[in-house]
Amino acid sequence: MQFITSGPDIPDELLQAHEDGRVVFFCGAGISYPAGLPGFKGLVEDIYRLNGTVFSDIEKDAFERGQFDATLDLLERRLPGQRLAVRSKLAKALKPKLRRKGATGTKAAPTEKGSNGKGVRKRGQSRMALT
Repeated sequence: MQFITSGPDIPDELLQAHEDGRVVFFCGAGISYPAGLPGFKGLVEDIYRLNGTVFSDIEKDAFERGQFDATLDLLERRLPGQRLAVRSKLAKALKPKLRRKGATGTKAAPTEKGSNGKGVRKRGQSRMALT
């Protein structure tokens, strides 16, 4: 499935795995920053703020080690409503500011030339980049 013209064709199996909670997409910030979207650290901070909560000791430890996915997992387990509570705030935190200059511009993904920038992919490297 393609979400944008000339964007990557994402296999249905991968989308289903994401829907089932078996895959986490880590998206590049280079394209999202012009639209006012936060990096992963800022996203975690925004989700805590939007949920009106602060880090527990174990969540703070994970956050300070840069384990942002683990931090959100711990938060999901702690909050009433768990995953749904976090995911609803995630949607708010990831609302782009489309009127900002450059917000809808795109950049060529590094995978278009190959992962080493010379048109040659190394064995085992993915050809798809999600941004």
